[in-house]
Amino acid sequence: FAPTYEILLFGCLLNGSAVGTVRPAVGLYLSEISLVRWRGALGSFNALTPNAGYLYGIMVGSLLPVSIFPWVMVGPSIVFLLFSWVLMDTPLWYMKVGRPVDARRSMEWLRGPGYKIDAELRELEDLLSTDGVKLDKVALLTKRSFVLPVLILSGLFSIHASVGADTLSYYALTLFIFPGVSLSPSVIAVFFQMSFTLGMLATPLLPRLNRRPQFILGALSIGCHMFLLGADSFLGVSSSISSLNYLPIILLISFGFNFGIGIGTIPFTLTGEIFPQQLRTYGCAISTASRYVMQFIQLKVFFLIVSSFGMCGAYWIHGCVALLGSVFAFFLLPETRDKTFTELEQIFEGNIERDSEEN
Repeated sequence: FAPTYEILLFGCLLNGSAVGTVRPAVGLYLSEISLVRWRGALGSFNALTPNAGYLYGIMVGSLLPVSIFPWVMVGPSIVFLLFSWVLMDTPLWYMKVGRPVDARRSMEWLRGPGYKIDAELRELEDLLSTDGVKLDKVALLTKRSFVLPVLILSGLFSIHASVGADTLSYYALTLFIFPGVSLSPSVIAVFFQMSFTLGMLATPLLPRLNRRPQFILGALSIGCHMFLLGADSFLGVSSSISSLNYLPIILLISFGFNFGIGIGTIPFTLTGEIFPQQLRTYGCAISTASRYVMQFIQLKVFFLIVSSFGMCGAYWIHGCVALLGSVFAFFLLPETRDKTFTELEQIFEGNIERDSEEN
């Protein structure tokens, strides 16, 4: 309904600003209310939301006229607003603002009447205790325990945004046209987004696979898929052999599933784990912003890369980034699974600790 292009851009600015405001808050909220053993599963569902949104948009957009489409897309937000009044703030937040009674009430609401909450509340009190010393936020922002996790997680998010998932998702209707394939690009795009969704849903079912090896193996798998897609695009195998016409679609769907079950959820889960309690909001905001900056750059330069190096070159560049990501995680990513808030606080205080048995 925008009468001018400028108003359309302003609407996009508002929409993007809202996403940037809500996304880090959701990750923090989930990490602060979840039990240690469920933190990874809840983080997986948080990472699932963009792909579920793409899937919802593609399926609804293919059935409705453009004039109705925006109203339907805001439906989930309206439903959330109607039920958001029942939500309470997290016990950690109440502790931060000096409201221990409300923190106890929130913990009881989250855990249920039969759960022994005293140990958790004591841990939160100990983590936030300053022994009467006024915190210097500027000094804390320059400490190793904050700077190092920000750099590591920003690197992971930059890799997460650069392995091809975003460019293929955003430009699916333009890219998913293959010789000899009768499926329309919109149908292929639906299957593609479903593969991401199924992969992320399957993440909690993995047998006790720690975050670090999950990211490393996932990045290696993504790199293999991208190199195979690039080889097929360069050699024209699927387009010249009729029995292999659907090979790129199979590879794309397999890529989406491996992305979802591999690296898809890890950075979002880590946003609520690796930062000091007093600076978690800052760390989450900075690292998440790095992903959106890299995503913006990727989407802007993608067709320039395709015009210069061909689609095979774009696939291979994404594959190289994925392999670089596995090396990055191998050397720099510590293990955070099943660690309490106290244990997580200690990871970056000195040298990065790795438990060889866990890895």
